[in-house]
Amino acid sequence: MRTVRRTMILGCLCAIFACALCDAADEAAKPQIRLEKTSADGAMAFEVGGLAKTWLSEMEGFAEGDERFGHVFSVYVVAEGKGATDAPAMLGKHSLVDGKLRFTPRFPLEPGLTYLAVFRTDQLRAGSGERGVEAKFTLPRSDEKPTTRVAAVFPTASKLPENHLRFYLHFSAPMSRGEVYTRVRLVDESGKEVPSPFLELEEELWNRSGDRLTLLFDPGRVKRGLRPREDVGPILEEGKRYTLVIDARWPDAKGRPLVAEFKKVFESLAPDDRGIDPAAWKLAPPRAGTREPLVVRFGRPLDRACLDRLVRVLAPSGEALSGEIAVEKNETEWRFTPKAAWTAG
Repeated sequence: MRTVRRTMILGCLCAIFACALCDAADEAAKPQIRLEKTSADGAMAFEVGGLAKTWLSEMEGFAEGDERFGHVFSVYVVAEGKGATDAPAMLGKHSLVDGKLRFTPRFPLEPGLTYLAVFRTDQLRAGSGERGVEAKFTLPRSDEKPTTRVAAVFPTASKLPENHLRFYLHFSAPMSRGEVYTRVRLVDESGKEVPSPFLELEEELWNRSGDRLTLLFDPGRVKRGLRPREDVGPILEEGKRYTLVIDARWPDAKGRPLVAEFKKVFESLAPDDRGIDPAAWKLAPPRAGTREPLVVRFGRPLDRACLDRLVRVLAPSGEALSGEIAVEKNETEWRFTPKAAWTAG
């Protein structure tokens, strides 16, 4: 009996000693954040190593996509003139890999930008709140000369209604993300910057290739009767002139600044609340047997992106014809040149 009791006591002491060692190991945990290449194509990810077993054990219970991952480990773009975490956290995927917590950004990292990675143990039940760590990483800029420029800004008209809502910014090459609202300004005719005119979205509205941005005015200050317009005032006022300014220091996807600053000067007109009436459009039909363009005149400017996406020419079978689209004359005219000659009838 004494032998059994002695064995039980020794077992308990060993268990206590083992727990103490684990606690000591956790106390000695020193998390470190690194920026690592994770694939042969050069993709980068942020990793936290040196994690305590208790932290890993808790995070292993998180489901894939669990928002708690983002509370524990976040990465931010440090924008010029703003605090480190003023901007929303970057979008991406969290995972546990070989005892490390990894964050893989949704979009490739961009040369010339500074990234702040923050690991917070106070967001873990097992955390003491005292072992959080931060690290900054700046990717070197390319030494190549600038080649990217603003190719076009739509609408192209020099007169826009007071309730104008969006611009489309086209670039000659893919651009960096996360800097839109520090690189684009709206200036009034006195040279004063219009405060906070844009709807600042967490996920900027880029096309897939990264060379076209949809820039929205804040709808709350455009539409009449809404509280933001009443409190702050309208963005545009009828009869006044404004300048949309695109900063030349905005880096492209390779970290190079733009070739030059871009300015679009326009005058604000009375609000335009008319609906679109396709019955009022005028068509100039082409001749059969030719590839002359079909010309559609709207009588007023229409949305550039919608004209590319929503206006089609259908064959008698109901299928869309293949051809080239051109939008001209300040978006008041749409031209369609078919791939094959028009058929009579």
